[in-house]
Amino acid sequence: MAEIVASGSWWTLDSDGLLDIFREGAMPDYDYFHNSKAPWYEQCSRIQTVIMRNSLTRIGIYAFYYCTNLTSVTIPGSVASIGTNAFHSCVALRNITIPDSVISIGGGAFQECAALSSITMPDSVTSIGGFAFRHCRALRSIAMPDGVPFIEICTFAGCTNLTHVTILGSVTSIWLSAFEGCENLRHVYYRGYEYDWQGVDINSENESLSRAIIHYVPPVLHVGGTLRNGRISGEQFAFAPGDYEELSYVQSASMDGDEVQSDKLYAELRVTGNPEAWLSGWAGVSRMVPVWFTRYGQIDGHNTVSVIERREKYSQTT
Repeated sequence: MAEIVASGSWWTLDSDGLLDIFREGAMPDYDYFHNSKAPWYEQCSRIQTVIMRNSLTRIGIYAFYYCTNLTSVTIPGSVASIGTNAFHSCVALRNITIPDSVISIGGGAFQECAALSSITMPDSVTSIGGFAFRHCRALRSIAMPDGVPFIEICTFAGCTNLTHVTILGSVTSIWLSAFEGCENLRHVYYRGYEYDWQGVDINSENESLSRAIIHYVPPVLHVGGTLRNGRISGEQFAFAPGDYEELSYVQSASMDGDEVQSDKLYAELRVTGNPEAWLSGWAGVSRMVPVWFTRYGQIDGHNTVSVIERREKYSQTT
């Protein structure tokens, strides 16, 4: 039976290398370089497993820095943020799942985790700090969360075995050296269209992106929350006119490969409000024109569709 070898008011470490953290609220931040280390730091070579209870809301800065024998971490669904350099140099850590309660991942949080081959990030994450996964050399693929607007400096720099990256249409810029040294990056799956990708501001030292094959994966429009057998049908609906009076309505649409198709209309749109106001279309419309569906939206009875962009200006005839 394992014995307690070290402890504090809200943590214990046993002889099997299990660090049990039962703190309520946020964990304190630590400063490795100014003699303000985590309370278990002197025992960090013993730590193999970390379990955090469901009362913890934040993992502190430098919390597990240089825990070189740490192989397993359980992050509870109560944690909202992971501090800067929290798992820096945990070289034996192989995989980690971040719960959908987490909003931010601090800079350098998993830097130098050389054995980290798998990490799952939920769409709840809206901020990932620079250097977060730098030199994670075992990492082979990564999918960016949907709400992250940019990929910061050196986020994946030196991930030499990274081969596949999925980048969502929410990303507007990729900062300096974000993918520097990712010499084996072969495929980038971009959740959008080519002209959207061309609008992403890609800073210097990201040559690996230009060498990779870019796969454009357009988002799918869901009507009524379902897509039955690849076909959207049964509803006639109109787009709020706003500045785009030339657009009218779709009677049916179907999936063909990665494209939403309709014999009436393709349209660029964003779901924002209640469809009741524009269901059934406008009277007197006799001509439909092609525009592309490029924005993902889900109509659940509380959302509306408004057009946000167009390729060309068309006029409707009545």
